[in-house]
Amino acid sequence: MNDLFYIYGGLISLLLAIVGYFLNKQVQVIEELTKAVSALTVTVALLQNNQNNAATTCAGMHQVINNRFSSHSEKLHEYGNDIQNLKLAVTILNKEAQE
Repeated sequence: MNDLFYIYGGLISLLLAIVGYFLNKQVQVIEELTKAVSALTVTVALLQNNQNNAATTCAGMHQVINNRFSSHSEKLHEYGNDIQNLKLAVTILNKEAQE
C-alpha cells in the first residue's frame, strides 16, 4: 500500500511537471505575442503619421499646381485676345492696302 502511494505521488508529480512545462511555454508565447502586437501598434502609428504627412504635402502641392494652372489660363486668354487684335489689325491693313 505504501508503495502505491509512492507510485501515485510520482505519477502526479510527473503530470504536474508536464502541465507546468506547457503552462510555461504558453506564458512565453503570450509574452512574444504581446511584444509583436506592441511593435505592430507602433508601426501602424508611424504609417498613419506618414500618410497624414503625405496627404498634407500633397494638398499643398495641389494648391501650387492649381495656382499655376490658373495663372497659365489667364496668360493664354490674354494671348488669345492679342492674337485676335493682331488679326483684326492685319485685316484692316490689308483692306486699306487694297483700296
